[in-house]
Amino acid sequence: MKKKAIKPGEACEDFFELLKGTVIEQDIAMMRKSKKITITQIKSIYELGVSFYNNFQFKEAEIIFSAYIGLNPYDHRGPGSLAAILLEKGQFKKALEILNILKTFPTNDLDETILNISLCHYKLKEYTQASVTLIIVKENNLNGFYLDRYDYLKKQLHPYL
Repeated sequence: MKKKAIKPGEACEDFFELLKGTVIEQDIAMMRKSKKITITQIKSIYELGVSFYNNFQFKEAEIIFSAYIGLNPYDHRGPGSLAAILLEKGQFKKALEILNILKTFPTNDLDETILNISLCHYKLKEYTQASVTLIIVKENNLNGFYLDRYDYLKKQLHPYL
């Protein structure tokens, strides 16, 4: 395979290898082995993951964010983005595992994370646990998207609250 930078929205000669994720994994593996990873490279990896996520290319985004976590383990955005992908894919148990790690990061938005934990418990039909975690969330700290999610869960869990 010819060496070419991966850019979302551009055609790739080896389309099926790109679909398998092998090209991305090989590029990131080479970066990991290299002792010289720059902040610019780490930033571009994160931005590539965001681009894949925004284009609903969840498999590619998952690969990128998994690698990003390994390259930059102190940034909460890596696990946060990976949890968002798992939520989109309906993999609530895995998302819950990541979210429970994410809540330990001091730079993380705790109310959003706890709300997503509550959502995972709800989707796993663990209504009591979902209710207990929902009570912790401070409604006034949420933006519009998360406020809608909060209202939805509050209505669904009303019998348990």
